[in-house]
Amino acid sequence: MTAELRIPAVFMRDGTSKGVFFLASDLPADEVARDRILLRTIGSPDPFCKHTDGMGGGTSSTSKVVIVSRSSRPGCDLDYLFGQVAIDAPVVDWSGNCGNLTAAVGPFAISAGLFAAPADGNAPERIWQANHRPGAHARWQSPRERHVPARRRGLSSCQGKDGIHRSRRPGRRRRDLPDRP
Repeated sequence: MTAELRIPAVFMRDGTSKGVFFLASDLPADEVARDRILLRTIGSPDPFCKHTDGMGGGTSSTSKVVIVSRSSRPGCDLDYLFGQVAIDAPVVDWSGNCGNLTAAVGPFAISAGLFAAPADGNAPERIWQANHRPGAHARWQSPRERHVPARRRGLSSCQGKDGIHRSRRPGRRRRDLPDRP
């Protein structure tokens, strides 16, 4: 019987992308062992391309992994490594980037305790994108010194000021959604 391996992870969405976020310190330093864990987490390879046995969604926009750590580089707050996981092959492609998930790195870092959001709620961060070596700058609002989930803070990629996409037929009203202004 194989021993169960427990590794903390967070499943996050930003924009149209979803990914599993990890702290670098929670994963093996050996890249082969690390990638094997990430493939298993997503459920790849899956011959049926559904990721039934993992957290991936069977599409390229939902089969992503993110590894985050504090940065030791001057002028950077966080290091960010993005991996696109193949659906039907045992491959993690580390050559790309995902702008949507880059925007989720800061909120993840706050939730993971890598740093505290400023008291004024304005959280600018300098992120080192290890895939491409440039830095990225991210800024988001995080009132009361904590991360506010996307469903309450609103996303620019979603309709509605509160980040809730409203799709109603004329004449039908959903009582579980707040009214539009």
